[in-house]
Amino acid sequence: MTRREPERPERKETRSPIWGIPPQWIQVYSVQLLLFLTLGFVFIIWYEVVHQSEDSLSETIYEIIRGIVLAAAASAVISYYSTEAVRYTMIFAGMLEEQLRRNRERQIAEAVDEAVAVARAEARQEGRAETNARWQAWLERKLEAEANGEPFNEPPPNLSE
Repeated sequence: MTRREPERPERKETRSPIWGIPPQWIQVYSVQLLLFLTLGFVFIIWYEVVHQSEDSLSETIYEIIRGIVLAAAASAVISYYSTEAVRYTMIFAGMLEEQLRRNRERQIAEAVDEAVAVARAEARQEGRAETNARWQAWLERKLEAEANGEPFNEPPPNLSE
């Protein structure tokens, strides 16, 4: 009887093996690393060859190798942290943009609510003025009819009009 291993569902990797950098940021990290490595290597070689000319050839080669190792380590660390800084800056910018969008929506909603309240107040005021004008006209017609001794059978203004 053969032993079968249980099937494992395939996991989708969201992190790369390089220090946990997300896959979409590997290219940024790689470009920065290459740039820092190149600059570091050129500087180390230039410094050891031009400014340390009194050393023997073996000492110069040793110092170049030592400097390249240090430059590689420093380049990797600097590239990692600068990539992370850019990544977190982008995350922060997205969060800030979302907060600004919410603030704009809230301000628009408040402005609409205020405009509606003002429009309602103006409509009430206009409605009162119209109602008062209808009652005033009715009252004037009634008083005029009474002054002339004429019968006045006009009903009062309807408030629902």
